[in-house]
Amino acid sequence: MKRMLKNRYETTNGIRAQEDGISYPGNIPESGNYVRSGSYSYEWEGVTYTVNWTADENGFHPEGDHLPDFSHTREHIGDVEDHE
Repeated sequence: MKRMLKNRYETTNGIRAQEDGISYPGNIPESGNYVRSGSYSYEWEGVTYTVNWTADENGFHPEGDHLPDFSHTREHIGDVEDHE
């Protein structure tokens, strides 16, 4: 049975976050996978920074204008299935 996750919140210091996800159960107990995505934003010295992210069996993947681009890394090392 798939289960869905949905979170939204804002802290007293102005950090805003949201997250959505789905759990995919495996064929045996204690197995399966979560696929999640979301974003968070915060203000620092008058500039608002936003991070959009996904997380799955291949790890945590953040993206933001202020973050370095690591998209080439996945191409270089491949996916989890490539190393099993």
